[in-house]
Amino acid sequence: MAKAESNSNAQVRIHSRRMVKPFGVNGEIRRPRQLHLNHWDLHYLSGDYIKKCLLFPHNPAMDSSKTIDLLFSSFCRTLDIFYPLAGRFFTTVHHHHTTPFLSIHLDCNDAGAEFIHAATSDLTAEDITSSSTASGAILIPPVVRYLFPLSRAVNHDAYFLPVLAVQVTVLADGSLFLAKSFNHMIGNGFSFWFFNTWSAFCRSAGTAAVVPPTVEKFFLPSTPPPILLNSDKTSEFIYHEVFPTMREGFFCFSRRTVATKSLRFSRTRGVKLQYKCSEWACALGRPQGGMEDMQNWSLVNPRTFNGTTVKRTLC
Repeated sequence: MAKAESNSNAQVRIHSRRMVKPFGVNGEIRRPRQLHLNHWDLHYLSGDYIKKCLLFPHNPAMDSSKTIDLLFSSFCRTLDIFYPLAGRFFTTVHHHHTTPFLSIHLDCNDAGAEFIHAATSDLTAEDITSSSTASGAILIPPVVRYLFPLSRAVNHDAYFLPVLAVQVTVLADGSLFLAKSFNHMIGNGFSFWFFNTWSAFCRSAGTAAVVPPTVEKFFLPSTPPPILLNSDKTSEFIYHEVFPTMREGFFCFSRRTVATKSLRFSRTRGVKLQYKCSEWACALGRPQGGMEDMQNWSLVNPRTFNGTTVKRTLC
């Protein structure tokens, strides 16, 4: 039965919630049950989940229900490979003399990743993409945040919430909004191998040959796992910051523009170790509270290359 979840601008009806568990394959290599978190993972205890989305305009030739079924079946297949994303956090208390310490690890207990099917009659693809600024950025309506699962969760909540959740929302014009929330302590947002693999399985009906990710975390020899925190309660490390409300936006680049920049970067091949990135800036407007205009600069898809090989990680 569909359930309506309302906000001040739109109403999103949840048609189904399914907790997906890895299939498992008979005779597979034994998978590690515990994945310890390293120092930079623990740095994100109070951080928000990573949120990524894809917007697919309505295609009259496609049946949305069949598309969602395909997304679900390929999601299940992908989760079997990225099995840690069905786990939950677990805390172990250590006692050294009289001082309590704790360590946090990801328990690969197959508790499940969530797949949500939703719909709204108050929002179309044009509503999401029609508003823009003089600098060319497309502004994101505030209501879009309600199309994401786990929209208010912080990474620490993965003790009882899924590490990964996706929501497929059918918009009023038949478009599909695919939103994904991913725990930042498990991976980063720059190399979304889960999305790439999911896409490959969708296109091939689950028959694509994919390279399994590296699930083990990296630790320096001087700091082997587990990493101990000087407390016996994780709540002591959790804080909630209140940020001013700001308008958000994004850029769209043509295929020709992307090809031109890719060609420029490819000319630097041959260097043994490279650090490649694109840097973009945009003033998205004045935040509430009378503050001055602000610019936010960020690196887009930075990664280290060794020749032409990029190591696949869990994310």
